[in-house]
Amino acid sequence: MPTEKQINWLEGLLSGKFRKQDDPHKHSVYKKRIRDRIDKELDSLEWIADHCPDLLTDEEYEIQTFGHLRHRRLRKIMNILDKITPDADPILSKARKYRALEP
Repeated sequence: MPTEKQINWLEGLLSGKFRKQDDPHKHSVYKKRIRDRIDKELDSLEWIADHCPDLLTDEEYEIQTFGHLRHRRLRKIMNILDKITPDADPILSKARKYRALEP
């Protein structure tokens, strides 16, 4: 995911401290670096999901710490999906898909 420096740059961009027109080259380079870094991290996350899914669920830690499963990482992933595509609830989409497959 983006580095702290990249997040600070994005915050400055969002707050209006500077604009794309102030330094178009830097804007282009930073956006590309952020996109590339996100792609790399998502590939790593997908690898972990395929090979070590227990690291993502982290059930043992949650039970030891909270006494029950809170699914904190799953909730974060769901929040991210909801922010990216607020009209598409992934659980409902999956349910609709399986319903269509039923005879």
